[in-house]
Amino acid sequence: MMPVRLKGILLPLLLVTNLAQAAAELQIMGPAGEQTVSLPEGARLADALLLPQVQPLGYRPCARISTPQLDQQLQAQKQALLSRLDKLHYQFLADSQRPQAMAVKQLKQQLDSLVLHAAIRVSLDPDRLRIRKGENLRLEGSYRLYLPSCEPGLTLLGAVANPGPQPLIAGQWLADYLNDQQEQPWAESSWAWYLAGQDDAVRVGLDGWNRKHREASAGAVLFVGFDAGALPAGYEDINQAIVSLLQQGMGLQP
Repeated sequence: MMPVRLKGILLPLLLVTNLAQAAAELQIMGPAGEQTVSLPEGARLADALLLPQVQPLGYRPCARISTPQLDQQLQAQKQALLSRLDKLHYQFLADSQRPQAMAVKQLKQQLDSLVLHAAIRVSLDPDRLRIRKGENLRLEGSYRLYLPSCEPGLTLLGAVANPGPQPLIAGQWLADYLNDQQEQPWAESSWAWYLAGQDDAVRVGLDGWNRKHREASAGAVLFVGFDAGALPAGYEDINQAIVSLLQQGMGLQP
């Protein structure tokens, strides 16, 4: 009887010990589905990226690592922005500015259709992490590793006639992607915002006097915002709010 009792006691204890040793939980979200892996105490980001469940998927420039809390905050930020755009739409209607109102409605639909993932701004290149040990984060708690299929082109958003993905053209300047786009009367026509990966958003010139040679990278976004003079009081920061949302959720997929 004693061995049976000991076995019945030791097995739960062993399970508790194993759970205690798992200091982090990683939810892997790839093109083929989702799976969750427990990581031992002391595990670092490079260890997670070298897991057999992750390695076959390969390094992806569009990969993101986040937490449930960051994702929740990003979704709350997105909903707050959509609510502001909805109010701006009705403000323009009340002011008898129907073209601007329809443009805001279109922009809201563009943003609402995007799947945005929050991102801890860190490299997910295992080779880089092995060299730059200071960037190799220690993992504690719950994480989500997003490994989407990277978009091959450049996504146009905002005051453009045909928003959405555009094929990349080698050697073409960023401003040239807007050549065939009908200019909207409410657009900030001389400038756009360029967002690529986890880099900071950059304002790029669209006219001859301020444009510089810069080519697009796969998966990047070119956002044409509102002309500040076309915005009513209280909405002067709407361009920056949109850029902030996109920058924090650059794991976007149309």
